[in-house]
Amino acid sequence: MLIFRPYGGGMDITHFGHSALLLSYAGEGGADACRILIDPGNLSDPRITELMDLDAIAVSHQHPDHAHPPFLEQLFENNPEATIILEPQTASVLSGAPETSRFRERFTPLAPGGRASVGTLPVTVRAVGGAHATIHPAIPPVGNVAFIVEAPGERTFAHTGDSLVPHPDLMGVDVLSFPVVAPWSKMQETIDFLRIVKPSVAIPVHDRVASGQGRAIYLKQSRENAPEECEVRDWPADAEAEDGRTLRF
Repeated sequence: MLIFRPYGGGMDITHFGHSALLLSYAGEGGADACRILIDPGNLSDPRITELMDLDAIAVSHQHPDHAHPPFLEQLFENNPEATIILEPQTASVLSGAPETSRFRERFTPLAPGGRASVGTLPVTVRAVGGAHATIHPAIPPVGNVAFIVEAPGERTFAHTGDSLVPHPDLMGVDVLSFPVVAPWSKMQETIDFLRIVKPSVAIPVHDRVASGQGRAIYLKQSRENAPEECEVRDWPADAEAEDGRTLRF
C-alpha cells in the first residue's frame, strides 16, 4: 500500500508519473485534510489505484494517458465519497465505458467557467479553457479544461491538461504544472506559455512520452528560457518516480 505521512498545513503535490498528481492540503495540526487526485492515466504508476481517502478525483480530458478507465474504476470504488470532477466530454465517454458507467450518477461535469467545492476546508476547483491542443487537423479535436485549485491561506495551483493556451485566469498563478513535452507541442510554445503566464513556480508533467535523456533536454530549455520571476522546479531526485515524488509549498 502507498502510505502518506500526516500533513500539518501547506500544500503537498505528489507526482505519480506522467500527468498524475495528488494535491494534499491540511489545516493546523493535520486537521481538515483535503486530497485531490488529478489525471490518473495509463502512463502513471498502477499503484495509484490504491489511493484512498480522496476528497475529489479530477480529469482534464478523455485521452487514456489522463483518464484510464480501469484505473478510474478502482479509484471510484476505493473512494465512494470522492467528488468526481470531469471535463464534460470526458463525463460522456466515461458514462459509456464498461468500467465506469455504473458510477455516472456521481459524475460532476465541469465546463469552462464552472467550479466545484470539495473537502472541509473547503477547496475550490475551477475549470477554464475548453479545447485540447491541436495534434493534427486530421485528428478529431476533444475538450480539455485546465483546473485551478484554490484553498484558504494556500498557494493557488493550476493544471493545464493538454493545452498551452495562456488563459487569463492562469496569469500569475502561484504553482503551475505544465506539459514539458508532448506529441502536440514544440519547445517554442512551451517557453512562450511560461513567459506569458509567469507562474511563481512551474513543475513538469506529461513527461513519459520522452526518454530520460530527452526529458532532460526539454526541462533544461524550459528552465533556462522561463521568465526571471518563474522557478522551474523538478521533482526530488532522491525518490524513484514509481514511489511518488513530493514537492511541498
